[in-house]
Amino acid sequence: MREKDKKAKMMPEEYFVAIIISIMLFLCFFNVVTRYLFSKTILIADALLSNMFPWVTFIGAAVTCYYSKNTAFTMLTDLLPKKYQKFVDLFTLITSWILFGFLFYFGCIKVKSYMDYQTVIPSMRNAPRWIFSLCLPIGSACCLVRCTQVFIMSLKGKGKPGEEKVESVVTNSD
Repeated sequence: MREKDKKAKMMPEEYFVAIIISIMLFLCFFNVVTRYLFSKTILIADALLSNMFPWVTFIGAAVTCYYSKNTAFTMLTDLLPKKYQKFVDLFTLITSWILFGFLFYFGCIKVKSYMDYQTVIPSMRNAPRWIFSLCLPIGSACCLVRCTQVFIMSLKGKGKPGEEKVESVVTNSD
């Protein structure tokens, strides 16, 4: 028999994504209801939905990095001995740092330019665009932290959070 699974503690990013998706679901439902009952659409709801989607995407990317559920091609890596797989993990970490480092840097530049030019979103009653553009540097920073955390965990031999131990399906019953 299996032992009872311990309740896993959720990360702050998971709570954030769950809250944003819940708000998006409510806004979408509310907008559909008003459209069909009153033949009116709420523009601010459409604008909020389209500006919340990048937040879910970038913060959700940090969650997938942590659980090692991001897109990966591991066929060749799995063929390597364990000690060489650490080098592949290091290479993956370095390339992740480069990618998310660039996204962080250019995200900060984009936010700064929106602040400098005081760019607004007209359909959201002139809300500052830079607030919604913060998703890129914040999401990239979360991804940098989580990728590094997973690498350190794999070095310590704890295994990656997304890798569960799989029981053998085939048994030898003679």
